[in-house]
Amino acid sequence: MSPYTPLTLFLSLSGCTEPELAPPVMDETTRLLWTQWDDEDTMEGLIADLYDLTDDVDTELDWEERSYIVTAFDRASIEDLVEHDRDPTETFGIGLVYHSPWTPVDHMDIIAIEDRTVLESSSPNLYERTFVEGDPECMLDGGCSQMRTHNYIRRENFFYGQMTYATDKSFRWITTPSGEQAIVARAFQIDRSEELDNKIHLLQSYALDVWLPDEGGSRRYHMNWQQTEMPGGLEDSEIAGVLGGGIQDLMESQDAWLEDQTAD
Repeated sequence: MSPYTPLTLFLSLSGCTEPELAPPVMDETTRLLWTQWDDEDTMEGLIADLYDLTDDVDTELDWEERSYIVTAFDRASIEDLVEHDRDPTETFGIGLVYHSPWTPVDHMDIIAIEDRTVLESSSPNLYERTFVEGDPECMLDGGCSQMRTHNYIRRENFFYGQMTYATDKSFRWITTPSGEQAIVARAFQIDRSEELDNKIHLLQSYALDVWLPDEGGSRRYHMNWQQTEMPGGLEDSEIAGVLGGGIQDLMESQDAWLEDQTAD
């Protein structure tokens, strides 16, 4: 997720419009994009569906008006990926649609960064990405269609306090109906966050990132499911504000980074 300042958090939680429950087809398509990762034919069909489902989304609207609350997938979908025994149906999930002026290939420059502290102000001291299988250069020159990364992250911000955890995140190309290539990524947290001076514990999290070629840039769809634990708990509307606002901030900061690189 992206950095949260006290102001961003306040604005996220005090927004007038709450995200809506995803329509049934959008809900199912989102979950299947995560669970059917290894089935290329199915993934191609789902990407075609995602284009259709997001065609009418006005990306100029506030993020709350182009976001969806999505139900989680079941335990069977993660049994071969994680060692913990947590049930992903206990997570809360929200995703949003966003338009970036940068193409999926352009965004590979961001994906390739190993010391990710330069991108994330909420992780100023530790955010390391290791390429376990494949790498962006291999993806770009056609030598491989997938790559897998391991990420070790320490969040340090107003909302979380200090929290360290690890995720695996995989990326792959999927052919779109136009014959262009979209990037699809899925991530999962290895285990609960480590004990530091946490205000909140991240028990489990899962993410879906999609970069669809669109109008010379990318139509992005980012989905995040989390189960958290904190004194007093959080209402779903509060979690939606934190996650949704954070996703929007992340999209904007990545576009700004690419713009800065071009200006240099």
